[in-house]
Amino acid sequence: MPKPLADGVPPPGTLQTLVATLHPGPSQAQLLLRTMAVCNRAANDVADVAYALGRAHHAELSKLLYNDLRLRYRLPANLALHAITKLVQRFHLDPSRRPHFADHAGVFYQEGKTLSWKGADRISMLTLEGRQLVPVRFERYQELGLPTFKRGNVGLTYDDPVFAIFQVVEVPDAPPARLPTGGDLRARFTGC
Repeated sequence: MPKPLADGVPPPGTLQTLVATLHPGPSQAQLLLRTMAVCNRAANDVADVAYALGRAHHAELSKLLYNDLRLRYRLPANLALHAITKLVQRFHLDPSRRPHFADHAGVFYQEGKTLSWKGADRISMLTLEGRQLVPVRFERYQELGLPTFKRGNVGLTYDDPVFAIFQVVEVPDAPPARLPTGGDLRARFTGC
């Protein structure tokens, strides 16, 4: 059982969801929207196959669809795998209901592969046209010094006109400030 919060600071080792807004330029914003739409359309194609098969095994779907997704949608390798993973995770939540992913439903990024931090104020994100360096702002949490935290996967969302990222972080032994938190983001990323 975790210890209660002392002065609003979670205990060391606690996982928190850090929320930040992206501040892309106009052309970057359009590119991010296109990337999200293509990833979600690819996930819809994966859903068609998985529900026709009646199962969603990542290895099987990757073998069947990976090359096709790369060619048809011109997706970078990791984003093609994301489309498959997205459907597999959704399938296991409710195999009786075939999902439809909206064009701008959330997209997960893997830190170190499809997204990397370039300081506390910029991230490098993989898009359909390669990597983009995008400004990011934690508002009053900018002073957290994110690079010192243990981080996990990152979710990109769009709520017109705001892009946001959600990243799971592990609170270090001596957190410098109260962290922003997020609740269950599953619906936001499954688009259902």
